[in-house]
Amino acid sequence: MKKIITYLLLVVMCGAILTSCTNNKNKDKEYNVILTAATIPPMVTLLDVMGNDTTKNETYAWIGRQNTISSVENLKKAFKKLTLDESWSTASNIPNAVISNMNEFITDKWFESNETAHFNVYVTDYGILSALYLLENNGITSKNYKIHMVEDGSSAYSEFLTNQGYAAADGKANFDKNLAELTDSLNKIREGKFELPESAFVNYNLSYPAATLPNVDYYLQYPELLVSENADITAMINNHDLKLVSKKLTSLYEALSTEKQTAIKEIIVAGTTIEQIKKDDKEKVLMITGTSFSGEGDILTEENVGAAGKDGNFETVVRYLANKYKNYKIIYKGHPAWGLLESEIEGSRFIQPNRYQKVNAGTESERQVTAEEARAFLDRRIEFLNELKIEILPAQTPAEAIIWAASDLVLAGYDSSLYMNAKPGSMLAFFAKDVNSLSDLNQRLYGEGGVFYSADIEYLTYENCKAN
Repeated sequence: MKKIITYLLLVVMCGAILTSCTNNKNKDKEYNVILTAATIPPMVTLLDVMGNDTTKNETYAWIGRQNTISSVENLKKAFKKLTLDESWSTASNIPNAVISNMNEFITDKWFESNETAHFNVYVTDYGILSALYLLENNGITSKNYKIHMVEDGSSAYSEFLTNQGYAAADGKANFDKNLAELTDSLNKIREGKFELPESAFVNYNLSYPAATLPNVDYYLQYPELLVSENADITAMINNHDLKLVSKKLTSLYEALSTEKQTAIKEIIVAGTTIEQIKKDDKEKVLMITGTSFSGEGDILTEENVGAAGKDGNFETVVRYLANKYKNYKIIYKGHPAWGLLESEIEGSRFIQPNRYQKVNAGTESERQVTAEEARAFLDRRIEFLNELKIEILPAQTPAEAIIWAASDLVLAGYDSSLYMNAKPGSMLAFFAKDVNSLSDLNQRLYGEGGVFYSADIEYLTYENCKAN
């Protein structure tokens, strides 16, 4: 009898092992798709993937601006199976050539071989239609994917609070109009009737409506700041019909193990930049941020364009800071799209004709800045910073990662999304008239009652710096 029982147990155990092996063999495969332009989206994505320990999944990635990633080699080390589309873009949109490349790869390599595969997709918020097209055009339905839209900084908040009017009393009407546009596009994609535009999708108006779709959510650093006068919009947020997920860059970073924190810094921040942010024998490091023609005013005059910005708004304010903080090491990091270093100039908006500012050329008339004037502006900006012995950092290196990597770092500069990850108390000055001149987001963060509010923050303009 004992022999029979032992035999039966062996049969059951073998059967269980075989079943387990079969189940493991047939287990649904999970893939990551990273489709992120700009700066914050790839940063949030990498931190989220590393935090969830899904770097072991097969991953197809396109990360917009080339120098957001300092070391592609270290990025590849962090992922077990990574296919990286290195067709970089200097723009903040998602080129449709990238969608075509991904489409071909996914259909050939992944989906056709395993129709039960699951896709974790990360996409810059305004590119949601790119992600939906990539999936639904191949018959991959929502049960097989999870799309995370990732905010592109302060614009995500401006879209909700101002541009799309969702915060207003009649906000639901605007929301429904945009949702109808999204539904129509999605239906056309599923029916094979949707044509890719020539350049790229930029769909700011579709981001929030998309967060109501099955298996689509929206990663925001401060979703709690999205408050509406419309009862229906408020109910959608409170009931999580509008799926807003809090994902703060610094919180994601701090939640990583020390080993993973080191890995992410080695992916993002170059060793040479680490050297630049050391305070040496100085009291602290002051990082000044932001650059563009708008440093001289939204509408330029013939006089300050002719002088290439010399002694204009930017120079006056920066010189004021250099005199006030003489015992600080001062470094400068421009906006990612306005690079000054030789390696960045080709893609810099300083010399892109379609980005040139208008010049006030007299009574009710204006003209565009010429290529020669634009180049002179860039050269003068470099010359000025060199005169003050202010070191220039790579513009495309995310400022948030520099903040994490540096100690005793304080900040001053133009209104920017990066300040939502500043260390409390580190903001010295905004280049703005007052807090009400800032974006919707920073007004709420740095205004009275905001999480970063400080009565000591200066608001600097040409006039008050010239007077001092």
